[in-house]
Amino acid sequence: MSRARKSQPCCCCGRPKKELLYAVTFLGAAAVFFEFWWSIYHQADGGPATQPGRNGFLAPGIDVHDAADSSFNQDRTAADAFNEATGDRQAVAPVASSQEVQPDGFSLPADSVQRLRVGLIEWLRGVATFQEADAMVVLSNWLRQNIDVMQVNATLEELMQRDDGAKWAGCSVEDEPCNCPSGRIRYGHMDTRWLMMKGQKRIRCALSTFGGHDVAPGMLKQCKCLQLPSNTPGVNNLVEAASASDVSRALTTTLMLPRSNLSMPPRASWLPLEDVVPWLGGGATLLQLALLAKLFEWVENSRHSSKISAMIAKASAPALKPFGPCLERQNLDRCAGHGEYRCRAACHPHDFTPENLDLVDRNQLCANGRATELLWSCSGPSRVPNSDHPHAQAQTVLDAAKEDMCADERMAGQLEVYLDCEFVENYLRWTTPESEWLEEAYVTYVAGKKDSTYEWQAMNLVRSIDVFSSRPIVVVVFGKSFAPPLSWHKMPNVIVFKMKPHMPQVSFNFNKIRAMVSARILYGIQLDTDQIIAPGMDTLFPGTRREITANHPWPMMPVHWMSRDARPGEPYAVYAYQGWDGPKTMRWGHAHPTWSYWALPFLADLLHERFAAALSWGRPEIAVWDLPLAKEQGLLRVLKAGKTGTRTAPFAMFMQEDEDMLNVGLWRDKVEKQWCKYDLEFGLFKQASYMDPRLYYDPKWYPDGVPIIFISMHNTKRFEETDSLLTLLARCDRERSKVRCKHSGWAPPNVCKEFSLEDLRERRKMTTYGTKLCCCLWPRQEKPVYWAGRWFTDSMATPRKLPGGKAARTCILP
Repeated sequence: MSRARKSQPCCCCGRPKKELLYAVTFLGAAAVFFEFWWSIYHQADGGPATQPGRNGFLAPGIDVHDAADSSFNQDRTAADAFNEATGDRQAVAPVASSQEVQPDGFSLPADSVQRLRVGLIEWLRGVATFQEADAMVVLSNWLRQNIDVMQVNATLEELMQRDDGAKWAGCSVEDEPCNCPSGRIRYGHMDTRWLMMKGQKRIRCALSTFGGHDVAPGMLKQCKCLQLPSNTPGVNNLVEAASASDVSRALTTTLMLPRSNLSMPPRASWLPLEDVVPWLGGGATLLQLALLAKLFEWVENSRHSSKISAMIAKASAPALKPFGPCLERQNLDRCAGHGEYRCRAACHPHDFTPENLDLVDRNQLCANGRATELLWSCSGPSRVPNSDHPHAQAQTVLDAAKEDMCADERMAGQLEVYLDCEFVENYLRWTTPESEWLEEAYVTYVAGKKDSTYEWQAMNLVRSIDVFSSRPIVVVVFGKSFAPPLSWHKMPNVIVFKMKPHMPQVSFNFNKIRAMVSARILYGIQLDTDQIIAPGMDTLFPGTRREITANHPWPMMPVHWMSRDARPGEPYAVYAYQGWDGPKTMRWGHAHPTWSYWALPFLADLLHERFAAALSWGRPEIAVWDLPLAKEQGLLRVLKAGKTGTRTAPFAMFMQEDEDMLNVGLWRDKVEKQWCKYDLEFGLFKQASYMDPRLYYDPKWYPDGVPIIFISMHNTKRFEETDSLLTLLARCDRERSKVRCKHSGWAPPNVCKEFSLEDLRERRKMTTYGTKLCCCLWPRQEKPVYWAGRWFTDSMATPRKLPGGKAARTCILP
């Protein structure tokens, strides 16, 4: 007979049945009371309960104003309620009695529909960032394809459920009060994490309020409030924001697009708005407008524009019917976008072997659907300038610089460069039949998968070139994974090259030097993907022409923000560089160099040295150019004499990264030229006049601080923050004549802090928000050079030595 299993103890075992009955009765009564209290509490704070409509169109959304305003969508409009609250009855025209009714049953007075159109247009014009506007344009294009609106709404609701930020709206930043009707508040930063608090409707947004645990050290934290449900998310906010606008003017005025120069046409980054604004002004139906309002509220709350736009792009990509194996999903991933674009690489995967072994005519480049075209290699067909062309000299320098690496079959493939044929039209536009060298251009390098951090960083960089520069940018892609974003295809100054992956023993960042050597640019500015440029950056090109010559054949780097040879007790002494014990002829430079073709032998020798150390054991020896002789003789005579120097190349600490090796290489050649700092931390742009008077000083090289010039920024790794600043720079550049700034002190206005109470208030004044924020940049637009507490209009106005200063500046301004 089987043995009975012994029963396990439980929380209620052994207790009298009477006590159990009492417990159940008490819990039931408590549940009833809690349900009653919950309904009263939320009716008082949140207005009437939501009533979902067909297909979830009126499903709970994210609008705090809608939730608090029970008058919306009743006999009077939300604009009427707004005016009663503010006492302003003159701002709004009389409300039309007619209603625009949709099949869903959703209706809105005709006057409010017009204001809804105006609100969306003015938000795009004056508030939305580049990426936020891109998300709105993608959704608009989706809705214009005769798609079932209710189906789009259902998809949009599903996407919003995936973004936790969609339900939380900013209420304040640190050290400000936060009012939150829902009583659920979180504190932190969108790029790190959040701390939660429940049951408090008004708090002070401070670290101490949330237990003193800093979840985002060194970053401005904010508080966000969980939003109460709304039937029409975003609609009421947009109607109210547009209530003080001239509706007829807003709907008929041509969109004024920012541009880098008034003599130039609008940049490609702004062009999608030209198409969507007229449709918003008249063609869009009420339901379509309501969906766009829902997206507006989602973007305003979450601010994760990169995530949102990618989600919508994937959802809206039309279902492509396969036309053969090359259009299957795994192949389409090689293309830009998320299925809405068919590219050559889908049918012709790039494996870094020439698809065409013959040197074809320019008009036949990328013919027959080829995905890539070999432009230059050590042994194959190469496109070189005509012998009598001025660029032929640059080709001669390049051939001499690469000769030894081309002779080593292990290195030769690292120099091959291919054209991405999706950008062949831009390549032909910027080059000529006589020479395919680029006269002046920016260069960056990138790899990674679709929607990676590096792609989004590169997006901001390329947009900044599109908006602020008249020169092209060459994006050198390493490996097979990276697909250039769809928006790049519409920018006339973007050229994409491809090169083989880097050696596994060598840091990825040495691809920077590979790109500089192989891009075939006479005068170049190298930018990392975590950089963007600002107005005025193009002035570095004439500066590079002036400074990097046959008698100074070295690249120039900007001064680094910290000195890496500081002694104990001096700033940043802990970071003193230990990888080189030889003499240092200038302060540590930041590896964002400019160069001319005269610097190619230096760069090629540096690359050769690094490759030799990676490929050989022991102490390999390489031949090098004696470049210091060029100071007297000129580089051409040095090249004619051949490589007269030798260098042993065992692996050393300074070979770990490109920046280390560039600095050591320049010190070895006793180079003393470097740029004043132009690759600034992005936070310096919105500090008004509140600047350290001894910014980046060190007692040896710059005892008065380092002169800086506000023409670019670095460390732009947080996409949304950079997107916001880039858009602000673009708007302020276009509206410069309208900006009037008066500051009573040195500190920037509080509106400069995103999500601050003042910023949130001004953000709803859509027509003036942009120009208001321009004062955050003051006085950089008029006086971009700063040194030791003084502002200067340009390099000519900046003295070599300040009155009463300790030393003359040794860095060069462009």
